[in-house]
Amino acid sequence: MSKTLHIYTRVSTSAQEDDGTSLQTQKEMGLKKAREIGAPSKIWDEGGQSSKHDDLANRPVLSELLRRVDAGEVKNLWVFNTDRLSRNKNTWNLIRLKLVKGNVTLHTATGIFNLSSPTDELLLGILAEISAYDN
Repeated sequence: MSKTLHIYTRVSTSAQEDDGTSLQTQKEMGLKKAREIGAPSKIWDEGGQSSKHDDLANRPVLSELLRRVDAGEVKNLWVFNTDRLSRNKNTWNLIRLKLVKGNVTLHTATGIFNLSSPTDELLLGILAEISAYDN
């Protein structure tokens, strides 16, 4: 199962449905990436949920995905942008630690983050700060 590209989709506002980051667009981009790397895929669709809260209580799909990361079942994750995971500093740090501990490769629309690389982990930290500020 570790070769599977897990595709997580979420929007937080109705405007995102219209600005090129709709759930359908995210899904299509994730599936395209899976084809490019020759991997089977699994869609994790959260629908419309805010990511600004301090916990994951309103994000059952992401919670289950992270449980699978903890169990070692997820090694490749695709999200349109890292802010699809969270824009809250505390929540993002929890997610990032789980991804690092699980040795997950994070794929986005703009590139790949190898979380065993200190440089990539630093870049993710910077992106998280920008997302929190933007939120």
